[in-house]
Amino acid sequence: SFSPIAEPVSDFHHNRRLGSIFEARVGSGKLLVCGYDLTSDLPEAAQLKHSLATYLAGPDFHPNQEISQAELTQLFHDPDLKLQKLPKRFAHADLYVHAAGKLNTREKSVPWKLANDQILRQSKGVKYTVHCDGDWRENNSSAWHGKTIRIVITPRAGVPGKFYVRFHDWNKSSRTGTVTFEGKSRKLGAHTHGKWLVFPVIREDTNDAELTLTATTHTGPNLMITNIAFVPDEE
Repeated sequence: SFSPIAEPVSDFHHNRRLGSIFEARVGSGKLLVCGYDLTSDLPEAAQLKHSLATYLAGPDFHPNQEISQAELTQLFHDPDLKLQKLPKRFAHADLYVHAAGKLNTREKSVPWKLANDQILRQSKGVKYTVHCDGDWRENNSSAWHGKTIRIVITPRAGVPGKFYVRFHDWNKSSRTGTVTFEGKSRKLGAHTHGKWLVFPVIREDTNDAELTLTATTHTGPNLMITNIAFVPDEE
């Protein structure tokens, strides 16, 4: 009985109910879902994005149909998406991130988005941004990838600790490089089984409210980072 806003016809062989754009009430909130790529440079995508944004901000956005939280979770559940659990040694981290851990796209590079990452620990006020060629997922592995990857973290000011970054060359592409953290550089050799690099963070490193890591490729198509963590020293 659910009626979408846009209901395309998939194929005359299959009479499937499809909803590429739909709206609904969920609990006390209102939801609009669009299955089309609104980040495209095509003029029709830009117009659709503008029209939907105008509709959302206007007085006519009052969905009549209702979807329960359970139905919504089932609708967007990806059975192939295996989310990581927080390792015990990072239980008290100020930040622990599984790169592109929520990305549904397979074997296709997409621009980095915070929403694609699985953030398992994040203390209040701690933030991060990633500058790379994109997010990538294969089967149960995911990473930020790029010839150069730059990660900027906003830590709690004046808090010393250790910064962890994990590289993984799971498809054995002879990836090597140089990793620089707060002016300290280390060579990254072969790491087909994954490799954690650990950098000490002194109090002065965090006083400017910024920690920066840059990874540069020497051999292979690029470098891939699967996880980062910042663990403060015990107070």
